[in-house]
Amino acid sequence: MPWTETDLTGRPPDGTEAELARLMAEDRGRRFDLARPPLVRAALVRHDKGAELLLTLHHILLDGWSLPLLARDLEALTTGAVLPPAVPFKQYLVWLNGQDQARAEAAWRAALSGLTRPALLSPDGPDGQEDTVDVELSAELTAAIARRAADAGVTVNTVAQTAWALVLARMTGAEDLVFGAVVSGRPHDLPGVERMVGLFINTLPVRIRLRSGEGVDELLARVQDERLRLAPYHHVRLAQVQRAAGAGELFDTVLAFENFPRAEGPSPAVELVGTRDATHYPVTVAVVAGERMLLRVSCRRGISAATVATRLTRAFEVLTAAHGTPADRLDVLPRQERRQLLALAGGPVRALAAAPSIPGRFAEQVARTPEAPAVESAGEVLTYGGLDAASGRLAGRLREAGVRPGDTVALPLARSVAMVVAQLAVLKAGACCLPLDPGAPAGRLGALVGAADVRVAVAAEEVRLPEHVRVLGLDGARASAPTAAVHPESAAYVMYTSGSTGEPKGIVTPHRAVVELAADSRFTGGAHRRVLLHSPHTFDAAAYETWVPLLNGGTVVVAPPGPVTPDLLRRLLPEARVTALWLTAELLRTVAEIAPEVLGTPREVWAGGDVLAPEAVRRVRAHCPGTRVVNGYGPTETTVFATAHPVDGDPGAAVPVGRPLDNTRTYVLDRLLRPVPAGTVGELYIAGTGLAHGYLNRPGQTAERFVADPYGPPGGRMYRTGDLARRTADGVLEFAGRADDQVKVRGVRIEPAEVEAALAGCPRVLRAVVGAAPDPAGGKRLVAHLVLADDVTPDAVREHAARVLPAHLLPSLWSRIDAVPLTAHGKVDRAALPDPSAITSPERAPRTGLEGGLCRLFGEVLDVPAHPDTEFFAAGGHSLLALRLASRIKAELGVRVPVPRLFEASTPAALADWLSGPGPGAVDDSLAPVLTLRAGGADRTPLFCVHPGSGFGWWYRGLVPQLGQDRPVHVLQTPALSTGVPQLAPTVGELATSYVARVRALQPHGPYLLIGWSFGGPLCYEIAVALRRAGEEVALLGVVDTLPKPPEVARIPLDPAVVEAKVLSMLLRITAPGASVPATRAEAFALARHDESLIAGFDDARTHALVDTMAHHIRLHRAWSPPPYDGRVTLFSATEDPEGVTTAEKVAGWLRGAAGVDAHDLPGTHYDVFEPPQAARIAAVVEKAAQDATHNAARNRTQGERTVGHSD
Repeated sequence: MPWTETDLTGRPPDGTEAELARLMAEDRGRRFDLARPPLVRAALVRHDKGAELLLTLHHILLDGWSLPLLARDLEALTTGAVLPPAVPFKQYLVWLNGQDQARAEAAWRAALSGLTRPALLSPDGPDGQEDTVDVELSAELTAAIARRAADAGVTVNTVAQTAWALVLARMTGAEDLVFGAVVSGRPHDLPGVERMVGLFINTLPVRIRLRSGEGVDELLARVQDERLRLAPYHHVRLAQVQRAAGAGELFDTVLAFENFPRAEGPSPAVELVGTRDATHYPVTVAVVAGERMLLRVSCRRGISAATVATRLTRAFEVLTAAHGTPADRLDVLPRQERRQLLALAGGPVRALAAAPSIPGRFAEQVARTPEAPAVESAGEVLTYGGLDAASGRLAGRLREAGVRPGDTVALPLARSVAMVVAQLAVLKAGACCLPLDPGAPAGRLGALVGAADVRVAVAAEEVRLPEHVRVLGLDGARASAPTAAVHPESAAYVMYTSGSTGEPKGIVTPHRAVVELAADSRFTGGAHRRVLLHSPHTFDAAAYETWVPLLNGGTVVVAPPGPVTPDLLRRLLPEARVTALWLTAELLRTVAEIAPEVLGTPREVWAGGDVLAPEAVRRVRAHCPGTRVVNGYGPTETTVFATAHPVDGDPGAAVPVGRPLDNTRTYVLDRLLRPVPAGTVGELYIAGTGLAHGYLNRPGQTAERFVADPYGPPGGRMYRTGDLARRTADGVLEFAGRADDQVKVRGVRIEPAEVEAALAGCPRVLRAVVGAAPDPAGGKRLVAHLVLADDVTPDAVREHAARVLPAHLLPSLWSRIDAVPLTAHGKVDRAALPDPSAITSPERAPRTGLEGGLCRLFGEVLDVPAHPDTEFFAAGGHSLLALRLASRIKAELGVRVPVPRLFEASTPAALADWLSGPGPGAVDDSLAPVLTLRAGGADRTPLFCVHPGSGFGWWYRGLVPQLGQDRPVHVLQTPALSTGVPQLAPTVGELATSYVARVRALQPHGPYLLIGWSFGGPLCYEIAVALRRAGEEVALLGVVDTLPKPPEVARIPLDPAVVEAKVLSMLLRITAPGASVPATRAEAFALARHDESLIAGFDDARTHALVDTMAHHIRLHRAWSPPPYDGRVTLFSATEDPEGVTTAEKVAGWLRGAAGVDAHDLPGTHYDVFEPPQAARIAAVVEKAAQDATHNAARNRTQGERTVGHSD
């Protein structure tokens, strides 16, 4: 055995102790090599008072119970006494071999049944330096613990385990706790086991479930009872327990209760003066019995041992003092720690703004800088004085219209200088603003206006509002009205957000909250002097974009109509000298990926609305070192921002949401509204001056979410966000998900069990598991994992599910699995489910390097595995992702792919073929009269899709991935797109003649599959009539959300101004979605012909021809009446019609000409019909019609009839 000696004689006592401590620390740092025995070493240290033996050995040799036995033997050797006979360790091995292992594993399996997740303190992180502290409890507390144990009829060990469970519950937020406990492992029925030296101890799980309302004595008794039932099975190794329970890591904290036998009588010659051991667990607690109980706490991974020891001491105190308090309500958090947490919850304290209303603070600014620019837009500048005068005049007109303080005024306005004027005017009149989208369906506008009891609205263009609402224009000179006296708690605006069920909720925000936002110290210093206003004013970010600059003497820079793109920012930010702007997390990610350098002009970029991607922040910081990126967090209920985190260094793995704003408090609380310790996840509550009043006319929901603030001033409230968060030790908040089991997909809360039940009801589905996976855009998407019979595919399930589930409940990703992975106790093992992938055609390897490169880019942009036949839009792609993909292709392959081309060549294989063939230099056929979206199989019946009134056929791209994989799809578009010549046939029937020729050029004979949306419905109907007249079979005449106009309507010609507004709206919906519709064609053309537009290369003459053709389509549809048709019409009807037209009315319209109508409802609006869920329903009907046509043709051939056409 390795032996060393050290002589410390002659040294002073302090020096001796210090050197001895150093020697022991140095020795502990030396590791044993398990391959090189002996696993023991000794060091003898002599000093003036005698000698000490430092004996270091590996735990595999013996346990703590063995140490007094070892000390006894050492004493015998030292004094020359006879060693007592050793009890062979082999006897234990014989006993162990005779145990019923199966029974033991069953007992552990039952004990851990139903455990959903382990209560881990530190699931990851570096090991770090061990932190150890010894705390000796007072004799009084030690005695109180013993009395509590005796009164409850339990052991002190049971009290210690329960105390640690309470601490662990507060540190993890869990109520089902599992931790490791060190057991002696010495079977009571083995003779002489108490005299054996060796490793008998075992570390096994202890499970303690806290039950609501259970008393302390009842909990102690239950814990001991459950522990005693497992005592016969303490020999089972931990790995066996984990296998039996079907679990991996069960715990990462260990409690050891040490009550070893001690020598009695006179002091021995060899005395055991101290022991020290170590484990690999993040927290190890040793409770050593004695007259004064000793707590030895060892921590790793940055966990403070002193903090843990203080909490455990507090747990013993509350357990012994509890009289009638339920155990789950005992708070083990020390009072000092609780005070520190509440101190960290508060943001900077600032005096409230002197002028607490928006008009009042604005008036102060007008007095200071009347000639300073207040609002700018495309060269138009309105000074503070000018804005004050214009808003005052409009406020006067509002007063004349009957608006009184406290009323609500609707503002269905597009983004503009006039919108800012109108908002301020309403507030000056003492009224409340109701921002509305002027392009929203009339039904939704009516519902929102009705809910807010609106009687007056301000609009710049004709908006369909209920008849009782008086609509004021923005013009008309009036004398300025004096500003009404406005209380700071008066409502400034009502902003509608989607509720958990999709039903909108109106959030009422007072003046005080907006003024306090603008007065926040984060917005001082000049960075927010010129703020870009680009968010819809129905979105709360517009409140920041408008009022932070206006109430601080800055300038609101109004972005031009249309979506915000990297190209727009590249031009606008430097031109308008923008110093700050807000971007959604997804828009920041898109800009950071495509053109991060465009954000180099502003001093600050605030982003949020969802989890901020760290890589996006890194790219912006790398390209724009002078721009500060700030993560702004806050629900609408807390007035835009409640916290903020400026990213000054590397953002790390996740960008924090930061610290509270001025006069704001952010509490991280448990279910009992107690502050959770730093590092522990709890629910986030927000209080302070930014709080909204609540939900308009919804007292129940208001009371549920806006609750009393137990830590604020009397009468204060706090908002329950539903978000989970943790606070770091220095007070920074980190987002940690949602507080419930539901998932949130595109703003809608979804219960997975509801979807699972619907999928399980689909034919040949054996099992379905539904969850959520990250969306490539940064959100979530619904995923279905299916166990299917051999003769069914995920495509078939998706088609069936589309007929029974509403659109928002239909999964977008699907995964076929052989079996649902289960834990040992029969629960779904979600961690073992495969990564989901979108439904695609059977996978094959890329044929060329180009195909392989495109597969990689598709996969990276979509964030799913991609192969040559992965369909971009079926795999979760959308317009923003298409923009990213085009940018990535240009950056890595050096070729420009127009975004419209991705709608046609939407797989890596198709795009590679195009790049290898005609490529970017070819004449673009995407605007040709016949556009082939999928060539398909030569023996398959093609589907012909007829364009709507716009003349474009791209709308049908969403239908293609839902159809059978070889189904050819051709779209008929107006020739005006390619020729530049208006198509002005006098009737729909005559227009159809040229379309019939194009159809028959591709498919000379039937059966034909035809479908038409909007104006395409009447045109498709006339094509079918002409084909039947020629003796051809029409297997499907599908019309999508359209109908012939009633005769009394058709006779009345449309106002040319109405037609003009409609066609400009149609043009921008296709080319610049989200853009406000200007008054003139010139302005509309400028918006429509941006670089990524379908008509980017059109000159004025060609664009006029297209718009004239659109207008002609509107007039033709208005006057059209259906001629007789001897077949059936298949109607697909959107259920959310803005004009309130029902499916029954649409059916009646088609029955004026058709022999019959088969109707299918599609959830959603007119423009939702080709979204994946609705398109899947349409595709299912198309495929069935094709199959029926094939069966009929086969039957006719069997009967000897001659048939001409395609098989399917």
